[in-house]
Amino acid sequence: EIYTLSLHDALPISIVTNNADGYVIAFKEKTKKKWKYKTCRKTYVSIKKLNLKRRTGYRIRVRAYKRVSGKKKYGAWSGIIRCRAY
Repeated sequence: EIYTLSLHDALPISIVTNNADGYVIAFKEKTKKKWKYKTCRKTYVSIKKLNLKRRTGYRIRVRAYKRVSGKKKYGAWSGIIRCRAY
């Protein structure tokens, strides 16, 4: 399934955990190999902050992190979501 995202929407993070201090969002264009990363502390992120291009297919995945003794401990990556930005 391919989701459609408006550039004016917010991307909800569906793997919300009670103990997480923040989330890392990895995204890449459908045709590219290199992932780009953004960190957020809320359970959603503005699509404009990700700088997505219009009419382009993207792959997005998310993971949570928790600070323990000053270091970040990361959880597992979520499944990859396929979407298109309009």
